[in-house]
Amino acid sequence: MAGKTSILIVEDDAGDAYFLEKAFERVLANCAVHRVCDGEEAKAYLQGVEKFADRRAYPLPSVILLDLKMPRMNGFEFLAWLRGEPELKIIPTVVYSSSENPADIRKAYEMGANSFLHKRLSMNATQETMRSFARYWLEDCGRPPLE
Repeated sequence: MAGKTSILIVEDDAGDAYFLEKAFERVLANCAVHRVCDGEEAKAYLQGVEKFADRRAYPLPSVILLDLKMPRMNGFEFLAWLRGEPELKIIPTVVYSSSENPADIRKAYEMGANSFLHKRLSMNATQETMRSFARYWLEDCGRPPLE
């Protein structure tokens, strides 16, 4: 991960992804943000297969921001897979979901999510949430060595 912090966004909704990417541009100028659309694509990214084989272009992330409700492989299925992977299970994974269902929040934590954030409805609120996210997960927490 040659010097630049990397975030992997796993989000199927193009509008939500746009807000996240713009928020990160504003609060983290020196951060590589990569987006995939579902758990299957996130799995391929982390395994470094197919179009994600070049680790210089697609480095292992410092943190994963994960939606729950996605096609093909949802966030819960992805968490189950990720936490079963010895080399990858240490990557901090933050669920970012519109769900306020206590059962979803509990299940996310039970499956190994490190944190749970609620999606915000405005660009300003999203930006403030991502500023707090970045401060905590990329500055305050010790990041696990992945290479």
